[in-house]
Amino acid sequence: MGKRSGFTLIELVVALLVSTFVMSALLTTMVDTARNDRAVQGMSDAEKGAREQLDTLVDHVRNAQQFKLDSDVSQPYRVIAAGAGDSLTYYTDMAGGSVRYYLANRELRRDATLIGEGETVVFTDVDSLEFAYYKVDSLDYYSGVVLCDDPHAPTASEIPDLARVDISVTTSVDGQPRNLFSQIRLRNSPRKERL
Repeated sequence: MGKRSGFTLIELVVALLVSTFVMSALLTTMVDTARNDRAVQGMSDAEKGAREQLDTLVDHVRNAQQFKLDSDVSQPYRVIAAGAGDSLTYYTDMAGGSVRYYLANRELRRDATLIGEGETVVFTDVDSLEFAYYKVDSLDYYSGVVLCDDPHAPTASEIPDLARVDISVTTSVDGQPRNLFSQIRLRNSPRKERL
């Protein structure tokens, strides 16, 4: 009998099984990679949205307007109306209109009812919100800043001397905590921070 060329049935079955395993492994890897890519993109988009909202808050506070509580010339101007660890109220105009940002039910909220805009939810899934307040170090127009005696609750006498506010927000994106931080130099503060 002569020698035949070609593959036997067993060789073809083994080759088909090996090809099936290799293709299955490649397909599983591709599906997992696509799923992870969508998850990362979703987290990135959510974090970007939270960062954009925080940047809007920062811009509003940075541009807070000076206001004098009464017509007494001895009373200092101020840009921050009130501050606490999880809320901040700033002046929007020389007439005393103000806006308050605060944390309630894991939502960062903006209350602008005093200027006729109502209350809105800025963003959700906020685990923590913290404001830290800095006052000028001396009476020089441009001076360094120091934390207020209680960094999360400036006293009435410290409020006119505020020059900077730090904001720290922890938000959840797909169950993962994300920390966002911003420093705000109060542009219209009667006292300026030395840069």
